[in-house]
Amino acid sequence: LHTADLVALSGGMAGPISHAILRNNLAEAESRAKRLRDMFPGRFYIEIQDHGHDAQRKVMRTLVDLAESLKLPLVITNDSHFT
Repeated sequence: LHTADLVALSGGMAGPISHAILRNNLAEAESRAKRLRDMFPGRFYIEIQDHGHDAQRKVMRTLVDLAESLKLPLVITNDSHFT
């Protein structure tokens, strides 16, 4: 893989880790996080956002726990939409 100069984020609510959490599949969420961690060593961040949505808050709590258990850094982001 050609990932040496790239930084990766987990993708917020649109990402595969969050999708797995929303389906209550924590094993899949952890597996995906580990895979991305291994693809981007030292450059993979768990992304969290808080726009006040219930589903987002549920995912955020689980993402924080996942980041802590896998020793992954967190990054807080916000959706940006513009033309």
